[in-house]
Amino acid sequence: MACTAVADVDSYFRGIGFEITPRVSLRFADRSVVRSAKQGSTHGYFDAASSEIVVYRMAAVRPWGLRWTSELAHSFLRHELAHMAIWEIVGGDLTRLRREWHEFIAYAVQLDIMDARLRGELLATQSHVQPFENLTEINEFTSRMDPDLFAVAAYKTYLARGARKFVTQLLRAEIVPPPFSYPFPVLPSEVPTQ
Repeated sequence: MACTAVADVDSYFRGIGFEITPRVSLRFADRSVVRSAKQGSTHGYFDAASSEIVVYRMAAVRPWGLRWTSELAHSFLRHELAHMAIWEIVGGDLTRLRREWHEFIAYAVQLDIMDARLRGELLATQSHVQPFENLTEINEFTSRMDPDLFAVAAYKTYLARGARKFVTQLLRAEIVPPPFSYPFPVLPSEVPTQ
């Protein structure tokens, strides 16, 4: 499963003109070992500092209302591998491409290379979700409030904006995401740098 996922993600990025060299360790873990609340609501994570991907073997959660299967787990492994590829392509520069855009691309890639039957089932359960009308809607709040909704909206936006061409333009900084404007007053020290 891991080798196939690496090959799929490598093929995706190679297909849009980016050579990646996966330098990452991969660990499968039980959800019970998670101590961080941030990581407790995810299906895995990519830790750039340690070059490690952790994917959970089983989940009591039901992403998009779907039963947890090996195909679904496989798609989340691809999601985390996409994060690794994005991180490598942008050189870890979060000022060039903010975290929510990393998440946007990782979800778009995850759904794009997902098993077609599974993607069809997922999209059928999420037919009410629309693409983002404006790129300012892709921000740190929308990406974290409801990851299932964000993932589908990201994928539909990806398709509406040119799919692989759109990701290429984002990664080459030919399209620069609009700056995020906080809808409430914040002090300069309260604005996250990463």
